[in-house]
Amino acid sequence: MTHEQLLDRIVADPAICHCTPCVRGHRIWVSLIVDLLADGKTVEHIPQQYPGLESDDILHTEDEFFDGVPAQIAYPSNLVIIGTVNTDETTHGLSDKVLDRAFVIEFRDVDLDAYPHWAAHDDRVRALLGDLMTALSPARLHFGWRVVDEVVAFLREAGAAGQVLSFEEAIDAVVDAKVLPKLRGEDTPRLRAALTGCASALKAHGLSRSEAKVVDLHAELLATGSTRFWR
Repeated sequence: MTHEQLLDRIVADPAICHCTPCVRGHRIWVSLIVDLLADGKTVEHIPQQYPGLESDDILHTEDEFFDGVPAQIAYPSNLVIIGTVNTDETTHGLSDKVLDRAFVIEFRDVDLDAYPHWAAHDDRVRALLGDLMTALSPARLHFGWRVVDEVVAFLREAGAAGQVLSFEEAIDAVVDAKVLPKLRGEDTPRLRAALTGCASALKAHGLSRSEAKVVDLHAELLATGSTRFWR
């Protein structure tokens, strides 16, 4: 089937579905067919659901070229196609049929010791971030290597800038900016323990600004039943 032949099966008529492109002879939107195919329906299934449609209304058959593109393209056995999804409270849940077709690999545990960019003089930063990770991980509020990248880069830039900030001021500022903003949640024993442990770690490392913020978050949690950095 040529490109022109396929387009001949599509009509956009002001008198039909407000000029929405439809399959010729039907009030079936082309976008609906595309959505059904994307949803996993096959060329064989769709005409069963919409009698009167022909397979050529949907897709060219497997033994044909369409506009110079073959119906199937072989790829080597050593090529793996991988899709990733970042999930959080703003992400729509994945449907069961998507999960049926997927192998789910969850990346939750973060190994700070395996971080590849530690320098010899980063021992204090490494110890601090390790203590914060220990406190926050049980509540799933911990952080990954991308945050470590930003913390380490900030401290190195601050050091290169001279005496604009002391090391203590710089590390306090970057923890407040990169680790604490994601602290939030409803009142649970796990969150209480995470905030308490986080405040203790910050106090032990002398980060008074960040410690005060976490203490404030903890007080808000006890007073209102929830807490968040942004309020």
